[in-house]
Amino acid sequence: MIRDIASPHVYRRDRRVTRRHQRLTLAAAAAIAGLLLAGGVAYGGAASSGQRVVVHAGDTLWAIAAAHYAGGDVQARIAEIEVANHLTRAALRPGQILRLPAP
Repeated sequence: MIRDIASPHVYRRDRRVTRRHQRLTLAAAAAIAGLLLAGGVAYGGAASSGQRVVVHAGDTLWAIAAAHYAGGDVQARIAEIEVANHLTRAALRPGQILRLPAP
């Protein structure tokens, strides 16, 4: 019987190689997504540059608006604060952080 020494060899991909390739692809995709997210925030994706206020016990929206927006329409400023912070009622919790829209 004659055998061919140079018989065709079937090459299989090593599982470790494909998993490594998958991990590298996933890491690259995560890095690109992070850069896109950071770039969006840095270039116009951020909200207005208003102040932030920490609510203390006894604080009210009226008092906060009157203290930070002197000489303006307090009721209009309260409405702006409610919209900026997605508030549905005037009750505040101590430790809550409120964004104040720029004047």
